[in-house]
Amino acid sequence: MKPCDKNNNYIFVSYAHRDSEKVVHIINLLSNHGYNIWYDDGIDPGTEWDENIARHIVDCSYFIAFVSKNYLESKNCKDELNYARDCEKKQLLVYLEEVELPIGMAMRMNRLQAIWWCKYEDESAALDKLLGAKDIDIASIGTSSYKRTGSDKESAFIANEAKSKAAKKNHNTLIFLGIAIFIVALSTVILIVTKNKLGDTGGEPDTAPPSVEAEEDENIVVVDSQQFVDEGVAYLYGADGKEQDSAKAFELFKKAADLGNHDGIKYIAYCYSSGDGVEKDVNKALEYYEIYLEKWDEAWAYEAVGNIYFLGEGIERDSAKALEYYETSYQKGNKNSPNLCYRIGQLYEKGEGTAQNLDKAKEYYQLGADQGYTNCQEALEALN
Repeated sequence: MKPCDKNNNYIFVSYAHRDSEKVVHIINLLSNHGYNIWYDDGIDPGTEWDENIARHIVDCSYFIAFVSKNYLESKNCKDELNYARDCEKKQLLVYLEEVELPIGMAMRMNRLQAIWWCKYEDESAALDKLLGAKDIDIASIGTSSYKRTGSDKESAFIANEAKSKAAKKNHNTLIFLGIAIFIVALSTVILIVTKNKLGDTGGEPDTAPPSVEAEEDENIVVVDSQQFVDEGVAYLYGADGKEQDSAKAFELFKKAADLGNHDGIKYIAYCYSSGDGVEKDVNKALEYYEIYLEKWDEAWAYEAVGNIYFLGEGIERDSAKALEYYETSYQKGNKNSPNLCYRIGQLYEKGEGTAQNLDKAKEYYQLGADQGYTNCQEALEALN
């Protein structure tokens, strides 16, 4: 399974440790279809439910609970489920087996979206149901080749998308052929002129005629830089008939990035920050994020850099830089991130990277609370 990219929306997976074999199999299926997933495989039965788990629930965009007898017997699992409800997270229950819920829990859980994985004899049908769950696509960061059933409107949309991509591909092919024909014609003219000059002087030309092959290759690269990205995404997520190969994906992203491709640089930064397809190197990730910001100056990228400095994973934690990038991200219009206002408020409240300023902390908590973020609401109540 690909490492979780915490800079993007992700699914928090809640499960009983004793069900890990079944659960890991299912979340690998999700990961292979382009879903960004976080789960903790290091919690043993009886271990205290800690702040690390709570933080990941607060930061997640979607919550899946794999329900079983083991799950219902686990205090940690029930704490996670209840906390996700308190944080008003989008929730999905996946039943691994038929269970009898306690009355109080049944009252709460029966209102939640649920899939009875255990009742499907065909795994592909169960997966189809899971991939079609409401709002789950909020944590999709890749392009999946998986085609699930849907309404006529959805089918028409998919068909139109396919036609659009095919038309774009044909259009690019015609452009390339036109360029190639023009280059061949131009080279032929140059060759004729050169031969005529040689006939007049009897000597050798000062320079060789341009290489048609080199010119063609150069133009192919320019025309196909986005195709490097598209193919890289397919390899990264094992989509569009490609076998999953993160190293191959990184190689393709690198080619696109070297040509200055917008998405290529973004994906290279992601690969270095997550260790997907290449050895994790946060400094390299920062280097590519800075290149991205210099050219495109987009608000989300400032938050991504701020997260690296805030978390301090792979580099020394730098709260001052984190605050600088976070506030820049907010000022540039990134006002809908669940974490941004909360983390800015934390830094001001604790006086990390700046002088303690409770008024500032309250200001940012209030901004997040106005967007409906529970973590900001709770932090604001604690300060008031």
